[in-house]
Amino acid sequence: MVAQKLNARGLRNLPVGDHADGNGLWFRQLPSGGNSWVFQYALGKRRLKLKIGDLSTLSLSEARTKATELKALVAQGIDPRNPKGLREDQRLSVAEAIELFLAEHTRVHLKPASAREQERLLKTEFLPRAGSLQLAELRPQHISQMIDEIERSGRGPTALAAYRQTSKFLSWCLRRKHWLEVNPILAVEPPKPPKARSRVLSDTELASLLRHVTGQRRASALMVQLLLLTAQRLNDVCRMRWDDLDLERGVWTIQDPKSGVPHLVPLSGTALTILRSQPKLGAYVVSGTHGEKPFSGHSKAKANLDKATGIADWRFHDLRRTAATLMRREGVPRDVVSAILGHTSQSVTMVYDRYNLHEEKAQALQILSSVYRGILNQDLPNKLTTTAVSN
Repeated sequence: MVAQKLNARGLRNLPVGDHADGNGLWFRQLPSGGNSWVFQYALGKRRLKLKIGDLSTLSLSEARTKATELKALVAQGIDPRNPKGLREDQRLSVAEAIELFLAEHTRVHLKPASAREQERLLKTEFLPRAGSLQLAELRPQHISQMIDEIERSGRGPTALAAYRQTSKFLSWCLRRKHWLEVNPILAVEPPKPPKARSRVLSDTELASLLRHVTGQRRASALMVQLLLLTAQRLNDVCRMRWDDLDLERGVWTIQDPKSGVPHLVPLSGTALTILRSQPKLGAYVVSGTHGEKPFSGHSKAKANLDKATGIADWRFHDLRRTAATLMRREGVPRDVVSAILGHTSQSVTMVYDRYNLHEEKAQALQILSSVYRGILNQDLPNKLTTTAVSN
């Protein structure tokens, strides 16, 4: 085909096939109706092609500019597919390297519980923030940003755990595979082990928080309501899936990644009413992406709640401690509260006891729901003086 200049106005009306513009730039019209810009070039005896975009990302003039830049690289003997001259293994993305690490190390050398936890932390904390980068492009600031974001969301223990698992992954990339020249995590100060907190929200603070989130349709409001009503961990609430819920029986099943033992959480009437009112748009219940991904906007949600409620020095995890303390204040036995929180025990007897405590857990969470309703409907003084329950 003889190369000829294309016309911007007529691009979308071109027939299916490849259409040359000159200077190595081609416009490809696909049978599906899609299209793409392709740069064709030669290096030695090899004739190569590189997709550089489509009409939605590059206009004709922008595609021509890009083709001119790429042609200049070719003239210097540089392959536009790999302008930095990286080896094939160095062109691995972080996501690809994590999958290889999990397949060759985690699932082979670790016990099942440890393997599940390592995979969970890498995939939920590190992968979403750095997965699209090439491994060779990973810098200390990418890891620092991850740690900062997790700590700002009030998940100090998770920040430390994510740092440790990321360190193991990168050490494997450096020492076992020699994919890295330097381990970037060595320049990042590890998070300090979080101090044990005893913060419990007062009734007055709870009233302010409940008034703000009740009736809202935002994912963050749903998250806060479920945190209070179930007394479960932030990560578990945000990763709640519709498949984990039995709304007929009123039970939420959480798969514990550490023990592999399912944790059954009874749902109070209020929790069921809230869940049944939610549209099923995707796999995840609490989501800012129509159910496609679990809710992750913790820091922004926390800042908005601080401003709206005026509550100071609190974290989302404090809601779990507050819920536990409220149940103890209402006379719920400690072992029942412990069972609701999912605290594990080495005692075989306690494992069976927890199973048999399902009815007691359901009654306790119904009591908790009634306490919240009373706090929401009355102007109560700050009377939460019970010693905080460990979380």
